[in-house]
Amino acid sequence: MTDRRGYRGIVGTGAILNNRDRRFAYTFPQSANNYGRKRGCVCFFDLRGVSDADLRGDGGALDKYYFLNPEHCADNPIFLVLGRAHHADLIPWTAGNPGEARIPFVEAWYQGRVELATIESVLDVRVERSR
Repeated sequence: MTDRRGYRGIVGTGAILNNRDRRFAYTFPQSANNYGRKRGCVCFFDLRGVSDADLRGDGGALDKYYFLNPEHCADNPIFLVLGRAHHADLIPWTAGNPGEARIPFVEAWYQGRVELATIESVLDVRVERSR
């Protein structure tokens, strides 16, 4: 997931780049201590196989981290969906040191840069807040 500016950069580069060298502003403050960022990985939200309780339940991923529409996206997040052929390349959220930041149940990492050719689809979403 990214915002419009990030998406333009991804298209211009032809890849999603990792942020190991901290060249990009952090989307979330815990990114400074993120397992994947420190190892040169691109962070993904992996919703495959996540139980409803782990996603929406008390203390679930959506309860703690509203990643589906963070404030920096101004109600217009853009989701890049990794192709199925590359799912096996994802490193699960359980990897690494438990003291490093990660979003339980849903965060995963892809080592190195993610070429646009590995992206299956792009969803440009408009979120309308309830009144």
